[in-house]
Amino acid sequence: MKSKIGWTIVLATLFSCQKPDPQGVLVDLNGTFTKPLYLSYLKSHFEITDTAALRQDGVYYFNLKNKPYGCYKLVADSLHSFDFIYDRDTIIKINALVNDFKNATIAGSPSTNIIKEANKLAINFERDIHTLLEQWQIEDIKQLAITQKDSLFKQMETIREAYKKIGDSVMTKNDGNFANMYFMNAKTHGISLYNILDDYDFFNRVADNILKKYPDNESALGYKEQLMAIQPIVAKMNDLKIGEKMVKIEIELADSTIINLSQQNTQKKALFIQSYETSVNNKNTYTPIIQLIKQNKFEIFEVYTDSITPTQKANWIKGVLNHPKGYFDKLPMPLILLIDTNNEIMFQTSDANELKEQLPNL
Repeated sequence: MKSKIGWTIVLATLFSCQKPDPQGVLVDLNGTFTKPLYLSYLKSHFEITDTAALRQDGVYYFNLKNKPYGCYKLVADSLHSFDFIYDRDTIIKINALVNDFKNATIAGSPSTNIIKEANKLAINFERDIHTLLEQWQIEDIKQLAITQKDSLFKQMETIREAYKKIGDSVMTKNDGNFANMYFMNAKTHGISLYNILDDYDFFNRVADNILKKYPDNESALGYKEQLMAIQPIVAKMNDLKIGEKMVKIEIELADSTIINLSQQNTQKKALFIQSYETSVNNKNTYTPIIQLIKQNKFEIFEVYTDSITPTQKANWIKGVLNHPKGYFDKLPMPLILLIDTNNEIMFQTSDANELKEQLPNL
């Protein structure tokens, strides 16, 4: 690897020795690294399109002539990569430390700065959430009572909405820019700034606006395909938003009985969904809980996600009306929903002990 020298000298040397095409990427790494670099292009996922070896002048070069506009990733290895946008015919210059691609500098791609804004918003959002949790002095949210959880979640949502407002402004200002795709997945350590279920329509518009500007572009089409792939999941989750809105679901049991959770009622209801095997193995745990639910004046519905025997038709779920087969398959079991007289979920859990603690407060 060459010693550190200024870009002016590097570029002067490059253009005096050989004239690269006016569309390309020059990469200058500071540190000991002589292996090839890879360039990936985002379609439905990133695919390697080019490999570049270190040149004698100490710079890597990728020719982007005849390459599509869109989202690219510079890759050194599984731990070091750098995302950037190519959306204009120019030379893009990337300067990075070998072990710190995250803080690489780039010239010739203003759109890449939007990606950095998305990442910065996610980092600041996570910081403020952790600060809030420290103020509450809690290690586990399960330690909180229902009313405390509601208060905490409202404060967390206020923080999220404030950062989303900034993100929305950035995306609106840069309408149709490839970099807007990165806001959908802007997260750190699993904490997402945007909720794809709540913000699905917004990101659909983002995708459509990019496609208007770049018709048939593979990066834009791949992004749209991702959204279309999760559309059925979004539709299902919007029908049953646990702990948020009214329950819109009817369960058909094997004996043709219908449990209707879509109507208002005069009595609180509890839905206890479990597998038969789990109910047998945890009988000593579940039986007192079910009795406690009844004592608190809930009408309880116990149903199973599987058949006990091929012929026995106990309360096992034959299907969920207007929903795909296996609707509950991916939900945590047992799933306990407590529903008030307005048909809204008061509390939901998969933890019998948590239910036992909170039930007297409902």
